[in-house]
Amino acid sequence: MFEKLLSKASPTGFFVALDLETSGLDKNKDKIIEIGCVKFDPFQKKIERLSYLINPSLQISDFIKDLTGISQAELDVSPIFEEVSDEIKNFLEDENGKQHAIIAHNAPFDIGFLKKNGIDISGSVFDTYDLAYTLLTDSDYGLQSLANEFNIDPGSSHRALSDAETTMNLFLVLSEKLFELSNEQIIKLAKLNYLFQSPYKFIPSVLSTLFSKPIQKNPKIEKPEIKKQKHTYKKSNEVNYDLSPDNVFSENGILSQVIQNYEKRTNQV
Repeated sequence: MFEKLLSKASPTGFFVALDLETSGLDKNKDKIIEIGCVKFDPFQKKIERLSYLINPSLQISDFIKDLTGISQAELDVSPIFEEVSDEIKNFLEDENGKQHAIIAHNAPFDIGFLKKNGIDISGSVFDTYDLAYTLLTDSDYGLQSLANEFNIDPGSSHRALSDAETTMNLFLVLSEKLFELSNEQIIKLAKLNYLFQSPYKFIPSVLSTLFSKPIQKNPKIEKPEIKKQKHTYKKSNEVNYDLSPDNVFSENGILSQVIQNYEKRTNQV
């Protein structure tokens, strides 16, 4: 039930969790050095993966080398982004050209770099950071910290495909956590109508709308149908009662047999 409802959050039924490693934080001057994507269907349990090292045509810093474990020599023999961009675009779409819902942690960072490199993002983008921040209190909302909190194997952290896998698993864990809230809480979240700039969507509200069951006010109670019974009276031939006033109200009459200390009253007769 949960997985079937969750799949409806994407127009294709599939989601693509993605992550990028870059030479720095500025999309206007820094370059993508690795991309990792995991396409999955939570209902049918289908998973596909795509991963590329990207030649940035520049020297990466020692900090990035240490952080990612990616060497300059590996990048120098890798394809440039334009050589794999068509494959990336196709991975993000179904056979009819409809884009799958995209999931990322701190999504504006990844989507900003993709757009800068010519990847048009026309579908919905969901941020697992929003989901974590809404559902969890007093938490470090970094991807690796959240993975540790929910016992998700992070694989090789700060490598694009491993981080994309972690993002997918975090999305599934947090979505189920939201699904298990009370219906009243889910309805309240559904009403948080934050308007984000396209293509970003506030995923707690989107999922809550799918998971909520409308509360029926003053439900109409169906009264059981009462069938009128037709009573028939039969005269009994076994006993004949004398219901004359004297026999009912006399000192030794019928009433005297059921009322203790009965007294005859002339007005009653």
